[in-house]
Amino acid sequence: MLNQVDPRVKIFSLFLLTLTILFLPLNLALFLSSFFLFIYLLLGLPPEILLKNLRALSLFFVMAFLAQIFFSEGPSFISLGFFKVSYVGLQSGFLTLARLVSFVTLSTFLTATTSSAQLAWGFEGLFAFLKRLGFPVSEVALSVALAWRYVSLLKNEAERVKKVHQARGLNLNRGIVARFKQAVWIAIPLLISSFEKAERLAEVMEVRGFGVSPFLKNRGSLTALDYAFLLATLVIFIVLMLMRSYFG
Repeated sequence: MLNQVDPRVKIFSLFLLTLTILFLPLNLALFLSSFFLFIYLLLGLPPEILLKNLRALSLFFVMAFLAQIFFSEGPSFISLGFFKVSYVGLQSGFLTLARLVSFVTLSTFLTATTSSAQLAWGFEGLFAFLKRLGFPVSEVALSVALAWRYVSLLKNEAERVKKVHQARGLNLNRGIVARFKQAVWIAIPLLISSFEKAERLAEVMEVRGFGVSPFLKNRGSLTALDYAFLLATLVIFIVLMLMRSYFG
């Protein structure tokens, strides 16, 4: 169902819900993160994509949690020398985790149901009014789409280079120093391949006349499903704001 929603509506909803999460207390943030995870699984979206995104940011989650615990002010109940753990720090740490999980889940909603071309189309359609101010909306939207697509291509290329080195006898299971040297061996051909792909892409864009005609030709109109999705987002926003004022 989400695949059929207009990308402009999904991007706007993502921005609105993200701003909402920033103003929620701990109890509502935990509820909302659990609610988003439940809806994600209920819609039948691939859980491996969400787990992959959460695993990729797991180190950042841990660092953010520990930073809130050790550097938040308040009466401490555990003292580890310079570091002190307080109840305020624990609440701030769990609040940070809940917000981060919600952010990742929302972004996965968007990326799992929207292609890179649709994202560019949505961004350009949503910020088309900036063209009147001379802002290059089409170029920025296409750049975002290309960068989004290039991340996966770069990852696949890195895996290919790694397999080539392994086939030639490169051992990737040794110490930290050896791993650093091996990363350099992988990075050099990867960098060369990236420049070659960028040059070919620039030539193709030039041949097809990019910049002469607008990237977005027809935005289309919103459907009943789009309005229903937007209404649901606004209802969630209003309910959460009312709950925030009630719970403090």
